[in-house]
Amino acid sequence: VSTLQSFLAKDPSIYPEGLVTAYFGPATERAVGRWQLQKGVVASAADTGYGSAGPRTRAALLAACQ
Repeated sequence: VSTLQSFLAKDPSIYPEGLVTAYFGPATERAVGRWQLQKGVVASAADTGYGSAGPRTRAALLAACQ
């Protein structure tokens, strides 16, 4: 979770709180959702998986880091 938070914190529009706490709480969930929308992993906040770091999101994150 800390690595995910550090990655998301690089973009203040995605994760304005920028907290690296190792706790996947509401702020991290919102940041993951924003990132998913920006990268096209989900189409809307109503989509299944929005805000969750599931398999599709993890694959997209890995691709973004390479």
